[in-house]
Amino acid sequence: MTKKVLLFLLMLMMASNFFAINLPDPVITVEEGEEYYVVDAQVEGDYEISVFCNNRQVETPYAIPRLDDDRDYLISAYARLQTDDGCFYSNIVELMVQVPALEEQPQPGPYPPHWPYFQVTEGDRYYTVTAHCIEEGSEYISVRLYCDGILVDNPYIIERTHEDIEYVFEAWAHCDGYEDLSAEMAIVVPALEEPVSGDMNGDKEVGIADVNTLINAILSSNGEEKYDLNGDGEVTVADVMALINLIIWAN
Repeated sequence: MTKKVLLFLLMLMMASNFFAINLPDPVITVEEGEEYYVVDAQVEGDYEISVFCNNRQVETPYAIPRLDDDRDYLISAYARLQTDDGCFYSNIVELMVQVPALEEQPQPGPYPPHWPYFQVTEGDRYYTVTAHCIEEGSEYISVRLYCDGILVDNPYIIERTHEDIEYVFEAWAHCDGYEDLSAEMAIVVPALEEPVSGDMNGDKEVGIADVNTLINAILSSNGEEKYDLNGDGEVTVADVMALINLIIWAN
């Protein structure tokens, strides 16, 4: 290689270094949060910045969510300048970011949830069972009611039949983020009591007191169906005679 060629190559290298632009390296920053780590990159001067997370280009600031386990993320960035003479780049800066697992946060609302309890309303034809829990009206507490293992409406209405029947109830109080609490109760719903013919005053017996009640009903023009013993559609002395016959027959 001649001296002229070497001189030409030397002058070319000097010219290349003269026109080259040295860009400053970007600085990667990480802001730690309870749910996210926010990654950003900045550089001095009016340059474009390209940022990558695990070799995938992302927009900055870039939020990395905290998950159920610890994870590592490789963040890389470089600055770029486009001119008429070409495109110039800074050095590639890399930073390994360790994002820890998301810490369990206490749930809002009442804690601990209260134990559920039952309320039973007894009626002539129906029993009503209701499951309650303190603060059940809040958005955090709900109560489920089961009868013999089947989810039922709360309150639950039981119609009395002609025999005694036992029912087993379970109540579950639920509060988001906490273990459900339960209570159990067994009740016997008694058979529907058959009306006693001639029992005018409701004491389950038939006697002189019922005659007095029936006479008072006639005098007050009370035409309730229960006073019409002979079924003629009227409450009269004829019903008194029928009642007396019942008493005589019972004795």
